[in-house]
Amino acid sequence: MLFSGDLQNISRGIRHPSPAAWAEDFHRWALKSCVYRDRWFSGIAALHKDFRDWCLNRDEVPCRVTTFERLLLGAGFLLADGLMSGLTLKADWESYESSKMARDTENDRVPIGQRGERSL
Repeated sequence: MLFSGDLQNISRGIRHPSPAAWAEDFHRWALKSCVYRDRWFSGIAALHKDFRDWCLNRDEVPCRVTTFERLLLGAGFLLADGLMSGLTLKADWESYESSKMARDTENDRVPIGQRGERSL
């Protein structure tokens, strides 16, 4: 499978390293930094940046985004238009859940007739 920039790199004689070199680090990062959610989309660039930073903080050499895309595909995730399905950063998920709880709590304080709900 070819990724963005692969044809240019092939014509220049540049070969991408095998994703296997980062597979173990990818797995550890995903377990520590991410949550798996069906039907949840995340930006590949944001996930790659977090993985890159995680690698650098551990004095590891990070992979390029094309290699990261291969790691995601190898793990069974779907990629399209710069997004991927099924994985998100734990911090993003916790922020979403926190804001959702705040909205639900706010709705609990508003009398039922004033919640914007339609009465039958």
